[in-house]
Amino acid sequence: LERQNDEVLGGIGQETRSAIADIRAALARIDEGTYGICANCGNPINPDRLDILPATAYCIVCASQ
Repeated sequence: LERQNDEVLGGIGQETRSAIADIRAALARIDEGTYGICANCGNPINPDRLDILPATAYCIVCASQ
């Protein structure tokens, strides 16, 4: 049971580190003036998508490829 808890906590920790990295990358894009522009195709990211996933770097088309 203790080992299972350690695995769960480890997974949560990794997800948290990943989320923080995504947020930092989004903040960098804001500073660069590229926030809301798809990092793959260069098209604008739909504002509704940004409302749901504010740290996303990809439009829905590129994210689904």
